[in-house]
Amino acid sequence: MPTLSLRDIASSIEGEVKGNIDLSIRHLSEVHKCNSEQICFIKDEGFISKLSEDAGAVILSPKIAKKVKIENQIIVDDPYLGYARASKLFFDLSQSFEKTEPEIGKNFISGENVSIGHNCEIGKNVKIHDNVSIYPNTKIGDDVEIHSGSVIGSDGFGFVKDKNLDKWIKIYQLGSTIIENDVEIGANCTIDRGALGNTHIANGVKLDNQIHVAHNVIIGKNTVIAAQTAIAGSVKIGNNCQIAGHVSIVGHIEICDGVIILAKSFVTKSLLKPAVYSGVLKVQEHTKTLKLIAKLNR
Repeated sequence: MPTLSLRDIASSIEGEVKGNIDLSIRHLSEVHKCNSEQICFIKDEGFISKLSEDAGAVILSPKIAKKVKIENQIIVDDPYLGYARASKLFFDLSQSFEKTEPEIGKNFISGENVSIGHNCEIGKNVKIHDNVSIYPNTKIGDDVEIHSGSVIGSDGFGFVKDKNLDKWIKIYQLGSTIIENDVEIGANCTIDRGALGNTHIANGVKLDNQIHVAHNVIIGKNTVIAAQTAIAGSVKIGNNCQIAGHVSIVGHIEICDGVIILAKSFVTKSLLKPAVYSGVLKVQEHTKTLKLIAKLNR
């Protein structure tokens, strides 16, 4: 498997190496899962406590570098921009891996104009309707049905602003999409693959039409979600939840098991108690919204 040296990575992302410049790195990883053959990044001090002790190397700022014990470092002014640039390196590296034909199980039914990328695994008794696109490296379990027009494993929405160049730099998505057994996905849904880890849809999940599931989202078993719900990146949704139509969920929050969210709700924080939730505010200037929320809470 091809690798990149710490020196090569640092040169490409305009960083300064500390430690073993010849260290071979195989992959760009999440901060808490990084092993001795991988590199990760720390965006801000809140992630220091999550850093794996086994990390091979880490991309970070000069300020954070002083607080991290990992010896092999690439120091940059903007670690998030450094991560974006590194993602392109590892994406290009992945293109040199062997590409295999999809593995498809028994009793597979396919409609017209279905596209299935390389290195995909599809289980038995799977039915895919017309005009579905399944991107490379997607895994689909048994007894799954995907309705027309859905896209599985597309790029997550990831960009970072390079202020010096005054342009947006793409963050290449290096993870995959895993869909377990007995899942049904409605028409015109979009499920993005993970940025570093995986997007994961567990057993028994049912998705209505026109649902967006962003990168690194985890949806627990037997959860059902109605039409036009949008789930931002890195949300973790528990088991046996019910999410009604047109719900908006911000990124990087957790919803525990057994939660019910009513239609048109706007979820802005973690829901850690099983209950029925609702809530929507009209659009207005943000400062006015904050004042209104404060009054309602009082």
